[in-house]
Amino acid sequence: MIPLLWLASCAPGISEPDCPPLVEYDLVDQTRAADELEALPPTSVLPRFMADYAALRAVVRACAGAAPASSSVPPPTP
Repeated sequence: MIPLLWLASCAPGISEPDCPPLVEYDLVDQTRAADELEALPPTSVLPRFMADYAALRAVVRACAGAAPASSSVPPPTP
């Protein structure tokens, strides 16, 4: 029993999670992406993929302890 307790005392402590880095997009790219998404046909699956991507980015921000980003993308041009 003593050897087991001794080995357990060598176990590493709880560490912070490894959060993947977020790619930052400038306003020009964000605006272009919003315009391109708006131009997609109504049957396109890409908006659903982008919504999933946005949710994953929110999880990464939370993992890193960052405040949620507000959308700085202006509405698409008609």
